This record gives sequence, C-alpha cells and structure tokens, in this order.
Amino acid sequence: MTLERQATVSRRGPDPLIDPSNFTVERLPGLAIVFEQFAEALAENLAPLAPSASFSMEKIRSATLFSVLEENQGDLAGVLHCRDLDARALTIANRGFVDALAHSAFGGKENGGAAANGSAPRPFTRIEMQLVEWVARAAASALARSLAGVADAPFSFERLETLDNTPILGRRDAPVVIAHLLFETLGASGRFIALLPQAMLLPLRQKLSRDPAAEATVVDPRWARQMEAGVSSTRIPVNGVLEEFEMTLGEVADLSVGRVLALRDSGSGRVRLESGGHNLFWCKLAQVDGRYTLEVAEPIEQEKGLLEQMMTN
Repeated sequence: MTLERQATVSRRGPDPLIDPSNFTVERLPGLAIVFEQFAEALAENLAPLAPSASFSMEKIRSATLFSVLEENQGDLAGVLHCRDLDARALTIANRGFVDALAHSAFGGKENGGAAANGSAPRPFTRIEMQLVEWVARAAASALARSLAGVADAPFSFERLETLDNTPILGRRDAPVVIAHLLFETLGASGRFIALLPQAMLLPLRQKLSRDPAAEATVVDPRWARQMEAGVSSTRIPVNGVLEEFEMTLGEVADLSVGRVLALRDSGSGRVRLESGGHNLFWCKLAQVDGRYTLEVAEPIEQEKGLLEQMMTN
C-alpha cells in the first residue's frame, strides 16, 4: 500500500466492517433472540444426558478474544466450524459447569473441582472431557437451529481444546460476542459460554437489528385501509321477508300456478331484513316510481349484539 493510499484510509477513519466500535450488542435485539433460542435448543439436545437440566441466558456482551482467554484460562473450549460462513465459534465450559453436568449425569459431588484448602482446581479427567465434547456437539446443532431464521449456518464440532494464550480463533485482538448462560440441574449449577466472532455477525447485522416484538405491534396503515376497503366491498346476500308460515308437505304438493296464499299478518306492513340467517332490521314496505322499496325502520333488538359482532368482524 502506498503512503498516499495509507493517508486516504486514515482520513476516512477505520473500516466500518472491522471497527469494533461500530458494532454494539444493544443495537442487535435479534441477537438476544438467537441466544435465547440457542439455550432452549441446547437444553433439549442435552435431555438424554441431563433430563432435568435447563439453560438461562444471563447476559450478552462484546469483548476481545484476548480478554476471553485471560478470563477463562484452563477451561475447556469446543471449537465449532461453519464451512458455509467460513467461521468458527467457541463453547466454553468451566469447572463449575463440568461438575454440575457430571452431578446430573452420574450423581457426582457438587463443587468438587477445587481442593478444600483453596488450591487450584484439579485437571479434567478423560470422562469429563468426553462429556464436554458431547455438549459441544449438541451446541453445534443448537447454534445452527437458533440461527436458522437469520442465516443458513450448519455448524459442526471440530475439536476440543484447553484455553491458554494461544490464538485459538486467529488474532488475539479479534472482537467477539459472548453469551453467558446459567446451567442448572438437580441442585447443582454452573456457567456455560457461547462465543461468536463479530466478523461472522457483521454481514447479518441488518437481520439481527430487527426487533420481531416491536414489528409485530406495528400495523401498516396502508394495509389496514386496503383490508377495510376489501371487507367493506364484500358482497353478501340480503333478504327481505314479509311473512313466514308453515305448510304441510301435502299442501306444498297441491300448489299450482294462480293459487292465492292469504297472509296472516295483521297488516302492519313490516318486512324483516336478514342475512346469513341472522335478523338485522325491521323495514317498511313502500312504493316509489312504481317499484317496491324497503325503508329501514329500526334494528331488531334481540339480534343487536350479533349485528355488532358481524360489523366488527
């Protein structure tokens, strides 16, 4: 890169695609939903091993890979790989989590990782490492499920490592996002971490910035007007009934052209307006320009509630 090119980049400021200050967890409400779904899916995947186990999300924060390595020295990390996104993620299990998981799976002692005199925790056994690998594989499936609405990200388990100062995911100053989960089962508890590099999430920011809860409460006024217009213009059959009376089947069979049927009404001239089998209004029978007409007089009281329901629907 020439000096002129370097000066141009400096004047423009840091590249927004890699600048950590341009990435804030608070502006990505969809990220919290992803991790909540991850916690639920992980608990389901662990049910065969720990039926009573549950995960709950405590917090999400941004950090650097170096700070995570410093805070979790000696913990077990499952490296997950997504070939489609060309990215790797981490699951981190500390001693408390491993002890709680072993307590649930085998009935082991709680908080047995450290000696009574406060000495350093004992090394992880081969069985414990196999348990954590099993959890990491379950986490890969859970992470793919939780990201399904955002990206096609089929993660798979790659390897298990003990965290130290080596660059496990590349540059030690790489910005990452961490979800802290609380694991609880049978009176024991521990903490589990899911770590995603910001570089993997940057292309997904637009989708993760959406808040499904807020979007669900917003109604498009144009859509509402179109819906109202469509419902209002729907055509339904309406009938005007002058009188109803019963006849026997034999009387109906004797009907012929020219037969006069006497109406039993007292002559009030009221016509019942109905639709769909529901009574709507009483109308007056009138005649205008040689044509019979119906003048709406009053609602039929006993059907008023039903009418209001039909109008609101």
